[in-house]
Order: sequence, then structure tokens, then C-alpha cells
Amino acid sequence: MARRNKDLIFNMNSEPQQTSPLPIYWRIYSILREEIIDGHYNVSVALPSEDAIAERFSTSRLTVRKAMDLLKSEGYLATRRGVGTFVAATLPPGSEPHSFTSNLTDMWKQTETKLLEFGMIAAPADAAAALEVEQGDLVHKAIRLRSYKGRPIGLLTTFIQERLAKNYTPDDFMGAPLFKLFLRDGSPSVTARQRISARSADPFSAEHLEVEIGSPILCVRRISYDIDGKPISFLRSHFRHDRYEIEWDLEVDTVSQKAIWRGAGSDQKDMPNTALFDLDPN
Repeated sequence: MARRNKDLIFNMNSEPQQTSPLPIYWRIYSILREEIIDGHYNVSVALPSEDAIAERFSTSRLTVRKAMDLLKSEGYLATRRGVGTFVAATLPPGSEPHSFTSNLTDMWKQTETKLLEFGMIAAPADAAAALEVEQGDLVHKAIRLRSYKGRPIGLLTTFIQERLAKNYTPDDFMGAPLFKLFLRDGSPSVTARQRISARSADPFSAEHLEVEIGSPILCVRRISYDIDGKPISFLRSHFRHDRYEIEWDLEVDTVSQKAIWRGAGSDQKDMPNTALFDLDPN
């Protein structure tokens, strides 16, 4: 009799049949890698055997071995002959997800940027809706790849109103975060609405983030507004889920009964990293 979950269809007498686009070994690799980074395994204690891991994931030992070999090649595991396989004493550089929430400029300072696309285009449907222009109107589009210690973290696609970006140069985009460019040119971004969700990597994102097509990625969409409440930019970012995280601190105002979320480590001046939520929406 088959057992179902959202990713696999298991048959007790056969190899798991895939319903996910990701190879089984890759999903096992991803789960084990996250567990290693999270400290689930003691570096002085051998990992479970390949047979035990195969039983855990209801798959073959050969599939598990492929996942384990990949972890070894990347420096997460080390084999001690006659003893077993252990978590490496020192994990590869950039293994842990990096958080850039204390200030909007932190990410800019700590990461490298590669400009992949830059210029005016006809606004696609989502950008037109966000910027409140007609589909096909001219908007500025830029795609930037951000990396940390040589490892890709995020792919940022920005659409900006033509009137603001018509004089921008590639050096402008490489030299400062957008909100500083808007401030420099007299159109500061004073508020923004941001939505965070899970997505599957499309071919373009997969290529540049160095993941499999269909892999889970973190999608951040942000519309920034000027002092008059008019949208000036639309940002669509795709981040590797294993290299980027968003951390917030929660404070409760007992008088207003508002839950105040702030970017971790931020102070009251870091308004772009602050959000208010009713504790009792009813």
C-alpha cells in the first residue's frame, strides 16, 4: 500500500516516485545540510549510518550515498576510516544564512554586487500595477546579483519610475542603495509596503543563485512611496533560503495593544524595519 506526503509517493516495494521537480538525493542533501548548520549533530559523534538515513527518508542507500558525497565534497562532512562519518569541525565559509536587518545599508556594505541588466523597458504587468502606470509605459529596470564571500545570496530586480531614473548610471546603482539615490535627487522614499513569500526558482533565478530549477527560494516584494504617497519603485527580490534570513524583534505596547516588529538590533529610527500588528484583529 502506498503512503503519501506532499513531495513523494512511496511504495513499500520500490524506490520513491517523484512528484517534486527536485531530485530525491538533492532534497536529502538539503535537509541534512540544514540540520548540520542548525547544530543537530555533535561533531564528536558519528552520523547515523547510510542504512539508517535511507530508512528515515524511505529511499535507497545509493540515493543517500549521493547526498552524503555531495555534503563531503562541500566540506560539511568528513569520513574517519573504520569509525564513521562526522560533521566537519569547521563548516565551509558562508554556510550560515546571513541576516542584514539591523539597517538597510548593512546588506549593501557587507555584500558584493554584479549588475546584470540596466536600462529603460516597457513596464510588465506586475511592475505597471505596482507603480500605477500603464502596461507598456517606460520604466527603468535593473537586475543586481548580490553575493557574500563569493557565494550568491539574492537576485534583486528593481523597477523605477522613468522620471526618477532617466539620468541614473550603472555607477549610481553600484555605489549606493536606492533609498540614498532617491534622497540625493530630492524624492525620498518615506514609506514602503513589503510582502515576503515562498517561491520556486525559475530558470533565470536558478542559474544565478546556483540552485536547481524549482528549488524553494524566498521572495521579497517591496513598493516604495514618496512623501505624497505615490509609488516610486517596485523591488522583486529572490533570495536563497539557505543563505539569507530575516530576523525581527517583537515588542508589545500594553496601552495600544499593538505588536511592534522591528528589524533585529534596530532602534526606533529604523522605521523601514518596523511593522505594527493588532494583537486582537477582532
